[in-house]
Amino acid sequence: MRTSRPARLPSDRGRMIEPARLSEVAEALQPLGPVEVRRLFGGAGIYLEGRMFALLHGGALYAKVDEANVAPFDAAGCPAFTPAYKSGRRVRMPYRRLPDEAQRPGAEMMRCARLGLDAAGSAASSTRRRARRLADRAGH
Repeated sequence: MRTSRPARLPSDRGRMIEPARLSEVAEALQPLGPVEVRRLFGGAGIYLEGRMFALLHGGALYAKVDEANVAPFDAAGCPAFTPAYKSGRRVRMPYRRLPDEAQRPGAEMMRCARLGLDAAGSAASSTRRRARRLADRAGH
């Protein structure tokens, strides 16, 4: 993992992700498998087997959500990831900030990361199904 330069989103000028935080999160999530951290839109995406299941923004960890796993994040009052672009436009992404107790390495971080993995797997499956339907239509 490269950590030479802290990552930053356009909406978060001045709040960088420190290389130590990138390393801390990557190491904490290694029990899930070969976790990869990639710079993404100024932040960092966290991947397992090519599926992005979490992201870091301004030092905070967010997990991917879908209809099946959003309820615990809602109940805990976890805000959605809504970056602001240079134009001022905000976009709500399918990621929720982990609760404070899950921001530190430990059982809560792993539990939330697993929820994110489930959502990433579900999204990947629906994308493959959609691609197959489009290919079937094109073939007929």
